[in-house]
Amino acid sequence: MVRRNEGNEGEKNEKRGRRKGRGYEEAASVEEAPPRERKLPNFSCVALKCHSGKHLREENGELRASSSIVKDPEKFELLRHEDGRVSLKCHSGRLVAVDRNGDLKAAGGGQLEENSKFHLECLDCERCALKTSSCGYVAAEPNGRLKANRSVVGAWEVFQLKDRSGKAKSPALEPAPAPAPDTPFLDAFCHLEDVLLAEERYGKTHTDRTAILFEKRARARRREGRHLNFQHFCEEHQYPAAFRGCVSAWDVTSLEENWKAILEEDTVWAIFGIPAASAEAPTAIARLAELAAHEKCKALGPIGVVWADLPLPLEGDMAEQFGGMSCSAILAEFGAAPTQSYDVSRDPAFLEWSRAAGSTAKPETWVLRHGDQRLRQFEAARSDHARRRLEAQVEVAKEQLQLAKDLGLPVILQVPPQDQAERSMAELLVSVFGEQSQHPMLLSSFHGRPKCVPAFLRSFPKMMMAFSGLLTHSKHKRMLGLMAFDVPLDRLVLESLGPHFPPSGLQGQSRGSFSQPKHVLQIAEAVAEVKGLLAAEVLEAALANTQRFYGI
Repeated sequence: MVRRNEGNEGEKNEKRGRRKGRGYEEAASVEEAPPRERKLPNFSCVALKCHSGKHLREENGELRASSSIVKDPEKFELLRHEDGRVSLKCHSGRLVAVDRNGDLKAAGGGQLEENSKFHLECLDCERCALKTSSCGYVAAEPNGRLKANRSVVGAWEVFQLKDRSGKAKSPALEPAPAPAPDTPFLDAFCHLEDVLLAEERYGKTHTDRTAILFEKRARARRREGRHLNFQHFCEEHQYPAAFRGCVSAWDVTSLEENWKAILEEDTVWAIFGIPAASAEAPTAIARLAELAAHEKCKALGPIGVVWADLPLPLEGDMAEQFGGMSCSAILAEFGAAPTQSYDVSRDPAFLEWSRAAGSTAKPETWVLRHGDQRLRQFEAARSDHARRRLEAQVEVAKEQLQLAKDLGLPVILQVPPQDQAERSMAELLVSVFGEQSQHPMLLSSFHGRPKCVPAFLRSFPKMMMAFSGLLTHSKHKRMLGLMAFDVPLDRLVLESLGPHFPPSGLQGQSRGSFSQPKHVLQIAEAVAEVKGLLAAEVLEAALANTQRFYGI
């Protein structure tokens, strides 16, 4: 018999219920509470961490919140059902189920029954609550017991979901389905040639088992002449039919004939540009202007500068002797390039003295006389070279922006996470295009200050913001999440940045993984979580924005 609580005594029991557990009457009424409308995370295997800091663990049919580490007993396969509910399958093959008393156990046999199905209510991208149809929310009590008898969600009813999809050892575990596979999508920026050759390069630079497998596949592709065939790459990596293609960037100063073969495919478009590292190439701008006329060229870039404080100019005799030296001239004079450290044993002046003095000469004699002076001369030549190089980068960036303005082509911008870089890029854009310019611009792979993005978007009404796999990395997740939340849906695009920065939490081994155009799906899912939308909505908006921006 169930006794009803009335009056003040009932109110006291109601307050105590959160600590001691709910009664039968409250558990029976929890079905009337409206479910939370949040999208399920795209995990296939999870670990659940409780409020006490312990993880759920299954051992010999017992389920307790008692483990500080995550191994096989702490992993649960997440099974999804058509009605939106989920089941948790233990590493032993048993299913987590709730009995008539509200206790959670690992049921034998692995048979799906009503008491082994739960509503998984996501509170945010990492936390969730488990709710049964008959007993209420599941709570992990301080003693480690799991009880489904709560009518509301508090601290003890919240579980942190940890994705263990790529670390599950069960051979029957299927990878989680890609989000919104039927929604068309397009990669707004990548380095496609590097993506196609990523496995081959990994195989040449590593000696692990993954490298052996990659090298074997790369040799087979080269024998068949498919190593630069993007359609074959899509088939080999099982791209969904909704994939519409990608826009790939090339450095015009190191361009080989490979780009022509890749651009023959209908799903690839080109971006040509001069990176900051290649800014000193004498014929780069002329070559860029020639390639900008190509029918597949849709933009210029990426345009950026390695921003740093300019060294002071040389004066007097130093300027006459060591000003204006090229990298090769500095190497010939001092035996070290501008990017290296001075080593007296490689200095041509020292080597010449050593040969003339014979074997009886002591190196310390020359070092004491000339070492400090030669070091100062080398530092002066290197400083002057760095100054001229930074000035050349700024000048080449400005020439690229002017060329894009003259040809009416969009520009791709890459700004390092530096305050000075952000200000200098804004000043450069205003000097070429003017304030409130309507010229199409794309801010790619940005991970600087969040408040900088709204300022850019206000100053340049046609500027787009691109989001990549960096959004899923723990180091940048919070900062880029703030940006993604603030950027309007009609001003964002999705880029893979391939082969760099693959999304975190990909299925399978992380060793040898690289970013590729289909990872736009995972990026869309991350943006959707931040903005509280469906992945399909993000993909649709990004596709329309990308096509409008590039004129595809």
